[in-house]
Amino acid sequence: MRGIIVGILLMVFNGAVSFGQGAGNYPGRLEASWTPGAYVATKPIEVGKSIGSEFLNADWYYGNIKLYTGEIKGYPLKYSLLHSRMEILTEEGIKILNENRIKAFSWKSPETLEEHHFVNGKEFTTQGVPVTGVLEVLYDGEIGLYKRYVFKVKKGTYIPSHDAGQLEDEYRIDEIIMLEQDNALTIIGNKRDFLSIFGDESDKIRGYSKSRKLSYKNTSDLIEIIKYVETLL
Repeated sequence: MRGIIVGILLMVFNGAVSFGQGAGNYPGRLEASWTPGAYVATKPIEVGKSIGSEFLNADWYYGNIKLYTGEIKGYPLKYSLLHSRMEILTEEGIKILNENRIKAFSWKSPETLEEHHFVNGKEFTTQGVPVTGVLEVLYDGEIGLYKRYVFKVKKGTYIPSHDAGQLEDEYRIDEIIMLEQDNALTIIGNKRDFLSIFGDESDKIRGYSKSRKLSYKNTSDLIEIIKYVETLL
């Protein structure tokens, strides 16, 4: 029995060492520049009773955060849409950073190695109203293209007296594509939405996209169309 216990302890120790080495060897890892008061608490790992996830990313992604008062670099990150905050995995535990302190952040997917960039929505307006939440930067030019993530919760419908219904809350994340001009955002749900923005140039844009068989619902195609529109402007 003692041999079994020792063996288990060695396995746990080796796993911890492997995790530490993997984090330290991550390409581009930098030391953090913590700003006093940048994080508000250390939280325990939670096990929630829900369907779906509150997080923008299911796994920890190494990345960098640009604050309004400094920066944090080279830590595993998760962004909670439910609580509008960043969670930062450190040796001391999980630190939480409220959204209003974050100006922008970026991380790299370990699966695709593709880097994703995000900005705080409060830098923009839609129909004259400041935007809440974070926006993923799809294209940053004279005209911008962003993706907004809208978090929705469908409450559980369980009725104890009838022992019926769904016990868990259900989490859902909707994605909205938005075009930006002069920090103002407009929802792009279809071709009509896009063309209505550019009025006099709409015929040229329609002809360009048709000749190249570009779809207004495909992000890469939409970026190509935007680059063409920029030449007209």
